[in-house]
Amino acid sequence: MLDIDYIRNNKQKIEKNLRDRGVEGNIDKLIELDKTRRNIIQDLQEMREEQNRKSDQGKPSEEEIEELRQLKQDIDELDNSLNSVKKEYKQLLKQVPNKIHPETPRGEEDNFNILKKSGKPREFEFEPKNHLELMKDLDLIDFERGAKTVGSDFYYEKNDLVELNQALIDYGIDIAKEYNFELLTTPDLAKDSLIESAGFNPRGEESQIYNIEDTNFSLIGTSEITVLGYHSNEIMDLSEGPKKYAAISHCFRREAGSYGKSSRGLYRVHQFKKLELFIFCKPSQSEELHKELLEIEEEIYGG
Repeated sequence: MLDIDYIRNNKQKIEKNLRDRGVEGNIDKLIELDKTRRNIIQDLQEMREEQNRKSDQGKPSEEEIEELRQLKQDIDELDNSLNSVKKEYKQLLKQVPNKIHPETPRGEEDNFNILKKSGKPREFEFEPKNHLELMKDLDLIDFERGAKTVGSDFYYEKNDLVELNQALIDYGIDIAKEYNFELLTTPDLAKDSLIESAGFNPRGEESQIYNIEDTNFSLIGTSEITVLGYHSNEIMDLSEGPKKYAAISHCFRREAGSYGKSSRGLYRVHQFKKLELFIFCKPSQSEELHKELLEIEEEIYGG
């Protein structure tokens, strides 16, 4: 989440970033609410100081008691106003995305740059089968029993696919260890407040997250959430270098609205297991370490 001071002092840049990302956001309203919020906080502070001062003046008269009673009522009303302003303010603040990288192509998904090619697409003298047909023919997966047990787009991995999936994770771990990543297996649940802090919507119609009824927990859609939780409410010491984690977790996603070829087979399923790489670093190191992550990906795919 961007700092409100940065947004306030770079309004035009923020609005351009919104246009480049193709998202909506009312920056004028956000800045207006921020000003209102800060003014109310200042007024509340002054009123509470007055309340404390009058309370410390010894036994009050009837007139002073009435003044204190009225002051407390005014403070309560202003406090309620602050909570209302804060709610709308935070909602608008969360809609402001991070800054887009200067080299990132602007536009829709088709507006991309090819930076590197590795190998050549293999040509077949026959019509190749897709991954779903291959898995069914080789008895590697069972979507029908997954649907019977849970629902559509759940599945059982079988036979060699179980070993292949585990082997790929072990392969990724071996490479991550060469780059000094610390290994984690994370919880599959997280607090809704943490999920929201990670930039995901844990509840509501647009949420892609499975909730646990009558709790403030939800199933995670990525270990990004739980790795963030690992260091939540901590002051991190990065003086000796970045903290690097290779995290394994199960991931659960509702994938509401996913249809068509792009959602067939193992695309857009509701549960899967994966290995992810994360780095906590100083802003001045982010470009260099992003290139390291790209290097690791190329090594994994090139293996």
